[in-house]
Amino acid sequence: MTTATPQPEHAPPPAPLRAGGYHRRLPDSEMLGVRFGMLLVLSEGPKKGTDRTWHCICDCGARIIVNRMSRLRNGDKVSCGCVRRGTYHARAGRIENVRNLRKVWQHMRRRCLNPADRMYPLYGGRGITVCDRWLNSFDAFKVDMWPWPAGTSIDRINNERGYEPGNCRWATQTQQSRNRRSTRNITIGDRTMCVEAWADEAGIKPSSMRERLARGITGQELLAPPKKKRPSRA
Repeated sequence: MTTATPQPEHAPPPAPLRAGGYHRRLPDSEMLGVRFGMLLVLSEGPKKGTDRTWHCICDCGARIIVNRMSRLRNGDKVSCGCVRRGTYHARAGRIENVRNLRKVWQHMRRRCLNPADRMYPLYGGRGITVCDRWLNSFDAFKVDMWPWPAGTSIDRINNERGYEPGNCRWATQTQQSRNRRSTRNITIGDRTMCVEAWADEAGIKPSSMRERLARGITGQELLAPPKKKRPSRA
């Protein structure tokens, strides 16, 4: 005689990952951040007649507005339409960026949390952290940092603060090189920028500006155009 395995009286509800099921029982107000197929609910949109609308982002990167939460709950709407239209593969570059975005998130967490990571001494070892919103939620990171422009990587605006909304951006290699801790910043008036940025704005060579700094020149004189050499007399 076999005995049935006892089941707990109140099993925890499954995580809301797909349309239908558990989150059919949730009120609409708790649907933000819930995934339905390829769609992630971002926020509530403007009303369309008597219907409530919802801003969603598709895994291909497209943002759409869905009328009525019931379309998501019932599985009637699970993507922006890219699969049905056959444009899913045509957006391969954007799809790849979404996939690579998870790697960016994983590497960000690793260098801040894992002492065995080779970059840990420069990040977690000196107190750089990942905010609670991003720490255990890739979807939250994606909502805050998508889209990801080609040719850029994640950059902290203030190098003394951690990875968090408002302190992170997508920056080119040139922008990142100008935002290193070792970069010398100069304040002129009420603006502070690195030597290279000031030189670009003034139309002079960075080497010329460094020479002026070495001579003790400050303020607007640093940005003055170089004096033209007088032609020598024959």
